[in-house]
Amino acid sequence: MADNESGARNSRPSASFFHEIYDGIGLHTFVHSSADTKLLLVQRFIRIFAYGQSTLILALFFKQLGWTDARKGVFMTTALFVDVPVAFLMTLFADSLGRRRTLRLAALMMTGGGVAFVLASNYWVLLIAATAGLISPSGTEVGPFRAIEESTIAHLTAPEVRSDIYGWYSLIGAVASALGSLSCGWIVYWLQKNGGLSNLESYRTIYAIYTCLSLAQLAFTFFLSPACEARESEKIAADDSNPEEDSSAQTPLLAGRRSPSPPPEPPKIWGLIPRIAPESRAILFKLSLLIGFDSVASGIASKSWVTYWFSTTYSVPQNVLGTIFFVASILTAFSGLAALPVAKRIGPVKTMVFGHLPSAVLLGLVPIFPTLAWAVMCYILRACFLHMDVAPRSAFVSAILLPGERTTVMGWLNVVKTCCQAVGPSLTGWLASTNHFGAFFIISGTMKTIYDLLILVVFSRVKTDRQGNRLWK
Repeated sequence: MADNESGARNSRPSASFFHEIYDGIGLHTFVHSSADTKLLLVQRFIRIFAYGQSTLILALFFKQLGWTDARKGVFMTTALFVDVPVAFLMTLFADSLGRRRTLRLAALMMTGGGVAFVLASNYWVLLIAATAGLISPSGTEVGPFRAIEESTIAHLTAPEVRSDIYGWYSLIGAVASALGSLSCGWIVYWLQKNGGLSNLESYRTIYAIYTCLSLAQLAFTFFLSPACEARESEKIAADDSNPEEDSSAQTPLLAGRRSPSPPPEPPKIWGLIPRIAPESRAILFKLSLLIGFDSVASGIASKSWVTYWFSTTYSVPQNVLGTIFFVASILTAFSGLAALPVAKRIGPVKTMVFGHLPSAVLLGLVPIFPTLAWAVMCYILRACFLHMDVAPRSAFVSAILLPGERTTVMGWLNVVKTCCQAVGPSLTGWLASTNHFGAFFIISGTMKTIYDLLILVVFSRVKTDRQGNRLWK
């Protein structure tokens, strides 16, 4: 009996330890999340897997078409810029027209873009396909997907565990990107070595797979329930009007008098656009400047250019290249998961800064090393910290906004990201054409370091959300 009691006591710390991990990494929240939340995560996996495949070979695909480095950069910049109004308009009206409908339309556009890259070679046709078809030149999200999904997750999930779901959202995206890169590298290698396909034909095969994945994503949108749609209360954004004044204005002041005719209604289209509260505008202005600055740095060191740099500098074959980015993306995925328990203890802002800062410094060191092995080690080590800011930032942004503003504001922030990212590829293309290719790592790493420090200065005092709830324990 004594031995049994002793064994039970000894097992308790172990059980408690595993339960703490289970809860700390948000697995409990993920397992008990709604079916809609899980479906959104499945769609994200499919989409980012497709982006992970296509981005690995994008610059190499353009090379097979005979484009110069400068022209590649202009293409990526233009594609990102032109995508902005398309994506923003879709997010702007998503809550009013229906989030599920908007996601279906975006998935259909992705499918059309994939078909064009399979069949076309003309510069302008591919440019139109990249913008209207939501092709990602940088490997990151384009289009309205992320803003709609994060806004939907925000109202499907309780505020105190929201960062857990955002952490898994980030993790699933990073794992999908990793598997996409790995599969792309080895598929291309096999098609060329055993299938007898040329480089160009093997790259087009990847875009055929991309098209099929887009159709799969479209199919999953039909399983989402009406709970994903914006609630009626969320569609009415906070404004400065007083409800009591509005109700009294509709009552005649003196009995027997004829009430004045109501003012003409504004065009219906304006009623679909949510309004932003004054407090949110100030926050939005600061976030836009900071995220825009960081996004310029991300555009300079986009995945397409990084893969191209490794390929041309060290003559790395596609299968090895895919393996490198698979390992980096897997570590990136778990860096996002590691941020969850840290954010619960020290808060989202400090986690964003101190978790992400090492990745910025390591990015700037990549071209300094003289051999492939050391450069790859530095790049992979950088991946260990890369996504430690993603889930805390999403949770922080959703907390400091009102529910009715989230989809529009997150859509706007994605517009800022895309516009600013679009500046980077042209600069990197110019550096490549002037034999200063590796300098883009140093420029991007320096800018990201500055961004991290500015986030700490601007938002370190924010400790509660708009309802007064603390953002961490």
